Amino acid sequence: RGMDYPSISLVIQFGAPTDPAQYIHRLGRTGRGDGVRGTGLLLLAHFEGYFLNELRHLPIKTAQSSIISESDKSMISEASLLAATQLSRETIAQAYQAWLGFYNSNLRKLGWSKEILVTNANAWIRTVCQSSETPALQAKTIGKMGLKGIKGLIIDRSYSASRNAARGSSFSRVDSQPSHSGNSSSSRGRGRGRGRSG
Repeated sequence: RGMDYPSISLVIQFGAPTDPAQYIHRLGRTGRGDGVRGTGLLLLAHFEGYFLNELRHLPIKTAQSSIISESDKSMISEASLLAATQLSRETIAQAYQAWLGFYNSNLRKLGWSKEILVTNANAWIRTVCQSSETPALQAKTIGKMGLKGIKGLIIDRSYSASRNAARGSSFSRVDSQPSHSGNSSSSRGRGRGRGRSG
């Protein structure tokens, strides 16, 4: 946003944008200037077809998969899988949470239940991101998404344990304070007693 890259002839958008306005804004990065033409390519998963209905007022043509040769498809697939194996666990966890969050906000358009959402997210993280395990999420994150109790989600217990440990250490520091305040009170009491007797 706010940046202008000259001479862009092609904009590729991967996945359904949030809304038509976002799609048009991204597309506007190409074909800038008098007499300059540009092309936009929108790649959608089969379940994201709903977004085309939101763009029905635009002159969009559906491309056939045959425009990509079988050899190119194989090369792209192999390169994608190889790239996925280089992803760190942190990146995979962030991608998983982002995927859940985006499609969770579009359940009605997708026609999915929350159970189907989680099932598809778990399949996506294992097949596309090549993760051998489903990333754990913090309990508060699951709660904010409204997914508490949905089968297939893994709660990050280590985060809760670290928080409890931190709380325990703060409690121990607080517990040590009354003994100091008790000594101070008794000293003040003795002082007041001496003052009254004097």
